[in-house]
Amino acid sequence: MESVLAGSCEIEFGDTSLILLPSRAVFWESESTVFIADTHFGKAETFHHLNIPVPSQIDEDLMRLSKVLNETQCEHLIVLGDLVHSRKGNTAQLKRSIADWRAQHREVTIQLVRGNHDKASGEPCSTWAIESVDAPCKMGALHLTHHPDFKSQNWTLCGHLHPKFRITNALEDIRCPAFLKRNQTLVLPAFAKFVDHGIVPSMPYDIFYAIADSEVIPINV
Repeated sequence: MESVLAGSCEIEFGDTSLILLPSRAVFWESESTVFIADTHFGKAETFHHLNIPVPSQIDEDLMRLSKVLNETQCEHLIVLGDLVHSRKGNTAQLKRSIADWRAQHREVTIQLVRGNHDKASGEPCSTWAIESVDAPCKMGALHLTHHPDFKSQNWTLCGHLHPKFRITNALEDIRCPAFLKRNQTLVLPAFAKFVDHGIVPSMPYDIFYAIADSEVIPINV
């Protein structure tokens, strides 16, 4: 497990210990569970439908996800919304690619907490063996959803914002995908690399966990 945990950052989230991974995932080791958000599978394929030639990312993203599952040896994977980008991007080839990938990880249960894109793109293919549930839902002490509610009194994991942290000086303007902890909510960065990560205006007591050079770096603002 050492390689996947290299560069990680362990945090206390309420009464729960979580490991933030530079792979843009969260590992709840005691529950053998990995959380990711915003995979947006088929986004490039959606562009293809519009005759915009961008390279497909599905094989690379699935390889990255396999690495996380294999090295954590987790039993459960939970996707916090936006599994598939759009109905038009969910091509026959994409369905086959994900089905083939799923066959390599039959031992892992996968659950999708529906996000806004999931409602438009439809239910996951039956060959993917992914359970789909409405948000919010609960797992132990954690509440799981897609859209953040920073006023919530529940310890909550979510996605949707695709947060990043910006570091600027006279020579550089660096924008890193990041986890964002605000109050009792932890927002995960998008797992997909082919997405826009948004600069989320910081609030007092926010903590960003920026991913830079394969390391998760906590930054208090």
